[in-house]
Amino acid sequence: MDLKYIFDHVFLPPKLPQEDDSDFSKGLSLVRELEAALRSSQGYLPVHQHSDWLHCIKMISNMLETRDDDCEDLIPQALEKSLKSMLDGGKYPSQL
Repeated sequence: MDLKYIFDHVFLPPKLPQEDDSDFSKGLSLVRELEAALRSSQGYLPVHQHSDWLHCIKMISNMLETRDDDCEDLIPQALEKSLKSMLDGGKYPSQL
């Protein structure tokens, strides 16, 4: 992954980019890195905070599952499945 891309998109850059630097594959890699960081960080939290952390992990995981890795399109069936699996309050059936 391009370290400059991470700094430009995660941390506040010293100045705004002068041109569009969006890149779907780099953005996808950034989201995957975020998911991995969330999963590994969960182990350092007190047990009573794990369920809260799961909401963040599930949100990022759903975002990845609803995207086609080969293009920038959403996968309609995956998006529908993800939306149907949610209940009021943002909880998933497996967390009840």
